[in-house]
Amino acid sequence: MRLIRKGPEPGPLLASRKTPGAAYLSLPTDVKAVVRVALVRDQQGLCCFCMQRVEAAVAPELKVKIAHWMPRSVDASRQLFWTNLYAACPGNEGAPFEQQHCDTRQRDTVLKVSPSDPTHVASLSYTTRGEIRTSRDDLRADLDVTLNLNDPAVCARRRSAMLGMANALGRRGGGAFAESEMRVALREATTPNGRGELPPFAGVLEWWLRKRLAPAAAT
Repeated sequence: MRLIRKGPEPGPLLASRKTPGAAYLSLPTDVKAVVRVALVRDQQGLCCFCMQRVEAAVAPELKVKIAHWMPRSVDASRQLFWTNLYAACPGNEGAPFEQQHCDTRQRDTVLKVSPSDPTHVASLSYTTRGEIRTSRDDLRADLDVTLNLNDPAVCARRRSAMLGMANALGRRGGGAFAESEMRVALREATTPNGRGELPPFAGVLEWWLRKRLAPAAAT
């Protein structure tokens, strides 16, 4: 999970919300498409929770879910609030419940953790096994249970991203993690490409690099 800063609300969503009796389920398909594009833009091509790649495209394996941070069933008054909407990956939709993650797994459970809260994101860290951790007790159940972000398959993808980074740095640095190379890698991990996308698991890569650059900055 990385910090998400919401951009401008799409005009069609604002117009729909101002319509008497408006509801998410009755949103026209073209309005939902505009919302998906805007959400993916704000999130720089990453799922709001696990940071896998999402695209506002037609490919089924890359489809984007419009996630409601506050579930519609809990507070219908917020169902069309721009600040309540995020782009999420399919979350292994259709698989057994224990294998689902992100919005698909959340269902109607109210979350404490928010990808738009900098203090929440700052509490996160990752293990060499690809597990996500938090220093805050009040957020742990959201990560481990409600969102199932430590699903073995998701952890394996995070670990693969970290190993790929380490291997690339080792090759460029002759087997060592040179500070200059890590700074280049950090810039690459935090700078969107020409399509406005960050690399998958960018938040993991950024954390990994900053952790290793911190001792150098202190000297």
